[in-house]
Amino acid sequence: MYYAACCCGSGAVCGCGDYTYASVSFALASRSLSPVSFEKDCDRLCQRNRYDTTTDTVTKYTEAKVYMRCGNNSGFPGTYRSTDIGDEFLTFDPNSIKVLETVSESRFTTETGAFVPNCCDPPFNICFNTGQITTIRTITGSLLPFDPVDPEPFTAQMRPYASTYVARGDSMIGSIPEPFRDRIIPNTFYRVTRCGLDWSLMMRVFRYTYDPFFGTETDVSDILSPYGGGGFLTNAHFITQVSEVGNECDSHAIGENVVTYGAAGFTGGLPDGLELPAANYPIDVQQDFTCPQQFYSRPCCESDGVFPETSGTRSFLTGSELDGGIFSLEFMDDLPPPAP
Repeated sequence: MYYAACCCGSGAVCGCGDYTYASVSFALASRSLSPVSFEKDCDRLCQRNRYDTTTDTVTKYTEAKVYMRCGNNSGFPGTYRSTDIGDEFLTFDPNSIKVLETVSESRFTTETGAFVPNCCDPPFNICFNTGQITTIRTITGSLLPFDPVDPEPFTAQMRPYASTYVARGDSMIGSIPEPFRDRIIPNTFYRVTRCGLDWSLMMRVFRYTYDPFFGTETDVSDILSPYGGGGFLTNAHFITQVSEVGNECDSHAIGENVVTYGAAGFTGGLPDGLELPAANYPIDVQQDFTCPQQFYSRPCCESDGVFPETSGTRSFLTGSELDGGIFSLEFMDDLPPPAP
């Protein structure tokens, strides 16, 4: 629906117009590899042909419909914000909430235990073991079901938020990342819509370890996400859309998309954002390294043994993917759902 234009007094930021409330929906998905690594270790006295493979993958998806109110905060005139709704209403539609978070870690190691005899009669191996040795460790986890309105236990949280406003290019250009500023025309009006979701919810984690000496171990535990955060980190997704409205200061115009960018990470440490869709997979970084020679005692022998200097190689691949969008921006006088 098209809404009539509403001029702003200052010519910089448009007012609220005829509607007190607004709603917007968004979705964002992210995946990170940190890292995938392959290592051919040095040969050592009792450890030959050692190979290590490591893979860490974290996948996250968020989706929500968020309600906003305009004119309830003098510090942000003309801005619809979810934080200005008030305690008597919900800031989001509970049925719209989708939060997925999965982790997958794997460690796979193979090596050969060497036979290094001493000089005794009969000789015996000075190494702990011989033959092929394989060690496996895997961790997988995903979020448990939760109540969006009242996540439990008390340490869990889930907070969607949003804001939107129309402003002249020269007044809003400083609020967007520098790589996108050349797309902004100073005397043209733009809508800036920001959405995000912070969460730390209960995750069920499965661990499996196979060790040739200590056997197989499995474990299931429930922890507060993100995995490895120890309850001190909070996941975060955010997405911003800048749309061109035109030469008129129209409070309710949706506009034509200029750039949509987003980021995934943790609260307090998010980057400025990448234009969506985004994928970044740096080229393999290969590192060559050497291990010094080893001196070792040989029982019954006249002298110590010397294992020569050897070399190894490590290769790393890190990567990230990010995609999502903002949609269904609507303005209304209908009240948001009441808070429970």
